[in-house]
Amino acid sequence: MRVLWLATALREGGVPVVEHIGWRTRGWEPWAPQFGIVHATAAPRTQSDEVQVRIVRDGHATLAGPIANACVDRSGRWHVLASGRCNTALTGWAGPAAGLGNTNLLGVEACNDNRTEPWPDVQYQAYARGWAAICRQLGWPAGRLVGHKEHQPGDKSDPTFAMDRFRSRVAQLLAEGDDMALSDQDLDRIAVAVWGRTNPATGREYHELVRGLVPVESPVTGDKSTWQAQTKWAHLRARQGLDATLGQVVPRLDALLSAVQGGDAAAVLARLDELSQLAAADRRAHADQLEAQLEAAAAERAQLLELVQKVAAGEADAAAVVDELGRRLALSPEPA
Repeated sequence: MRVLWLATALREGGVPVVEHIGWRTRGWEPWAPQFGIVHATAAPRTQSDEVQVRIVRDGHATLAGPIANACVDRSGRWHVLASGRCNTALTGWAGPAAGLGNTNLLGVEACNDNRTEPWPDVQYQAYARGWAAICRQLGWPAGRLVGHKEHQPGDKSDPTFAMDRFRSRVAQLLAEGDDMALSDQDLDRIAVAVWGRTNPATGREYHELVRGLVPVESPVTGDKSTWQAQTKWAHLRARQGLDATLGQVVPRLDALLSAVQGGDAAAVLARLDELSQLAAADRRAHADQLEAQLEAAAAERAQLLELVQKVAAGEADAAAVVDELGRRLALSPEPA
């Protein structure tokens, strides 16, 4: 088999994903994974994430690549490297996967020196969330995840974190089900909904204002794996000459984007639609009120014109009409 669903499942699981060219055909068959091996690269801290990921993908002098199906860098990004069997572990002699080797193991590496280097929370949480996505796709419980050190004790020591705690976190994420963080696709839909709004006061679309002021890619069309809404708004704030309308819109969008992080996408979009309908209703009510005022003014003008015409035709007393005009224009007091 090949895990051609890997990148999609990870994105749906709420982690940032980088797909490496050729990953869909990288790795060997036959392959029937029954357990997941949780690794750490054990490379020096001075070695960049980029280099470590490349070694996991391509291998090194003593081990042909791919070494794992994916690698998680220190910023929490999942690099998808291979869809088939990898040289991820020897046949183990302990743990639930004892007696199994590469043909039955799916491996994921994570950048860490496997000595004294702390695990950044963003990386640890992304590691757990991505594994939860894989388990969900394969129908595995968290107990199918095995530390390399548990599979080959005495020979391997990775990862340095406690595997029981890690499995508990994955199990918690599996139990949460739909309460996972918004995926990139969810955020795109929300961004389209927000940036597509029109300012009723000016008739200009907010996204047009933004594009005119910030000549960079928009959150809707930019790189999904690195989009940071706060960064985009920081660019807006730094620009001079923001008009009053945009100055009011940005804080509201800030609050919205902050509020939806970790929320349910369907509920957020439903609320956006509800607010849009309310805004449209307000605009219609305002237009109806304005139309009524214009009609009243037109009726008043017609009455005044009729009085003037009566004076011209000798049908009304000129002095009385002047007094009436003055009263209506508030130039003379109301008659007793």
